[in-house]
Amino acid sequence: MALLGMQFLTTLIISLFMVKLSSFYSIARWIICGRLYRYLHPTNEHLRSLVGKLPLHSKGKKRKSNEKYNTETLDMFTIPCSLEFQLERVSIEEIDLYPQYKYHDFKWLVDFSVCAALIYIIIELIGIYRPDIYIEEFNLGVVWCGMVVYFCLKELFSLTSAYWKTEDDGERSMTLSFGLFFFIVAMGVLIIDESVMDFGLEKGFYHFVGNLEIVCKRLNFSVKQVPSIWVFKISLAILSSLVGAVLCFPGIRYANMHIESLNYSKNSWNYGLINLVFFSPLFLSLLWILPLSKSLIVTKNSSSQQQHISDETFLYLRIHLTILICFLRLLVTRQFLQSYLNLACKKVEKLKKETGRITNIELQRTIARVFYYLSAAALQYITPLILVLFLSLMVRTLTYHVNDSTDLSGFQTNNTLPVSKEEYVKMMRGLFSVKLINAICSYFSWWILNVFFITSAFGSVYLKLKV
Repeated sequence: MALLGMQFLTTLIISLFMVKLSSFYSIARWIICGRLYRYLHPTNEHLRSLVGKLPLHSKGKKRKSNEKYNTETLDMFTIPCSLEFQLERVSIEEIDLYPQYKYHDFKWLVDFSVCAALIYIIIELIGIYRPDIYIEEFNLGVVWCGMVVYFCLKELFSLTSAYWKTEDDGERSMTLSFGLFFFIVAMGVLIIDESVMDFGLEKGFYHFVGNLEIVCKRLNFSVKQVPSIWVFKISLAILSSLVGAVLCFPGIRYANMHIESLNYSKNSWNYGLINLVFFSPLFLSLLWILPLSKSLIVTKNSSSQQQHISDETFLYLRIHLTILICFLRLLVTRQFLQSYLNLACKKVEKLKKETGRITNIELQRTIARVFYYLSAAALQYITPLILVLFLSLMVRTLTYHVNDSTDLSGFQTNNTLPVSKEEYVKMMRGLFSVKLINAICSYFSWWILNVFFITSAFGSVYLKLKV
């Protein structure tokens, strides 16, 4: 309790309150239910009436057998592809969502993220009135943000694994291609000097290595070779390629929603907002490039340079602009999900332009499949958004509200006395370098913004050419 104190009590109270509240009210349920509409496929009786067919009736033993087993083979018949009919639109109820693929994962992730965000905000409010809380206690806001990041990555890998279980090799080939492509891009980015890319990876890594050497000397461990910066960067490149691979299909799905949302946009303000949230990852990623960011905050005169804002202020603006864009994208979530549900009408209109015939079951499955994958599509849309949001919150906390007590430069390494508990705790905390963790979070915030924009831009071009 001395280590955690008030933050621990706040976390415990809020988490218990949210668990009880989730049974009655859920943000995930509020997003999907109530204001979104799905389309019902026409029934067999309705299709028969449109084509002028009478219901089939079997005779004798065959009829009794069919009534016994209730097979749907006898209900299969063909209809013209150009058959005119209208889809019935109904509002979505929660009971309709239970059979859906990934609905429970979507509901749990969104509700858990809301709980983590609420705990983070309350801890920040406590810190305003008690600034010493960040010195006396360990900041639990970072822990909650880290858990949300972990669960987001877990869901992304789970969604990608579903594509690998299909018989189509195209999804697997695309995942591998994007993974290899992003590995090459990540290696190219990581070899760029830190005077160009503002990540702080090298400073954080050497800070960690310095602490590691001090700890080894104090514990009388022999270190023949210190960790290499290139091993660290190659490891980051491998992780970056995996993140790029799992963001491939969410980016393409988002591109499809973006195109459909533009088609259903009602006014110029909404049209501009949709385009703003689409291109915002590109604009935000430019703020990590020092030559470009310096040109924004520094004006060069003929004789001198005038800096309009300090580097700390620019870092503050970069972090909070990222958080703001995440909230703007949350505002259009329902519109994007409704545009996805409208794909059922688009598929039917496309089918009416074709010649030939189609079975009633295939038609019904084509329409029902759109709604069945609604939760998976919602998860693909919102998971990268939550991931960037909580990575930005981690960077914000590690930059401003975490006391960097991990610097062991003044630690006595020639002390021959046994290591005390206080020294041991300080050395173990020194290995978890705040500078290194902050740099890694900053890098992956930038990386996910770029990857998501690249995959969504690729999806937009691909879907335009496909049409």
